[in-house]
This record gives sequence, structure tokens and C-alpha cells, in this order.
Amino acid sequence: MHIHREKQLNYTQEQVFFVINDIESYQQHLPWCSQSKILWANPPLLEGLIEIKFGLLRYQFTTINEVEKPKSIKMKLSSGPFKTLSGLWLIQQNDESSTTLIFDINFEFNNSLLSGAFSVFFEMVCHKLIESFEQRLKTLYPFLDPAKESNIL
Repeated sequence: MHIHREKQLNYTQEQVFFVINDIESYQQHLPWCSQSKILWANPPLLEGLIEIKFGLLRYQFTTINEVEKPKSIKMKLSSGPFKTLSGLWLIQQNDESSTTLIFDINFEFNNSLLSGAFSVFFEMVCHKLIESFEQRLKTLYPFLDPAKESNIL
């Protein structure tokens, strides 16, 4: 299965990159993520673990990520319930306060029973990722109210 998403965000490339690359905080703001951590890092590579909770089911997978700060993160499956998984986060700077975030992922489950039970949920997760990261950006980097800003000056 292939999923491609793009969204223009009113944040800098560095801010967007920080939120996408902050694997260890995923379980704090992604509702379906019950565990996330970095297993090892040797820049520009790192191995990240994510556990997804779906009802009573829990699935873990790990990816080797090639990080090009602050532009991209390429992911390749290391272990998990997939036959294949590869993905890309691309963060393109539009101007000094706006970026386009591109998420592209290909995956196939290694088990047809698992595929039937979990692929619809995993597809929904992939579609909601950008929205979830955008909400995290709003929490970490709230915009100043222009009316209040003029009062400060």
C-alpha cells in the first residue's frame, strides 16, 4: 500500500523537523502510540521503535532512519509485522515562516490475517500523522496574537 500526504504549515523547517524527529515524545501526543524510543543513534542513522496500540492488539516495529537535518528523514524497516515498509518525511522551506511537509510511505504486511485486521487502522494512522504533528507544533510553538504583539511594542 502506498500513502502520500502533503501539507503547508506555518512553521519553520527547523520547528517541523524537530517535531518529526522527536521519536521519544511520540507516545505523548500520538493517541495510537503506546511506546516510542530510539534504540541507537550513529548520525546520520538511528533506529527507532514504535509500538502501536489497536484495541487489545499491540504491534511493535523498528525502522532505520537516515536523518538529513532539517530537510528529510528516510525510513526503512528493521523489524516488525511488515513484509516491507519504507517511508520519507520531506520538509521543504517555502519562506522564513512556512514549510511544506511531505509524507510518503509504502508498506505491506507479512501476514494476510494481520493485513486484514490491521491495515485499515494503519492506513488511518498514516493519514492522521500530519494532523497529529501539526497539533504538536501548535502546542510547542504557539503563535503570538497580533493584537497583543502590537501592545508589547
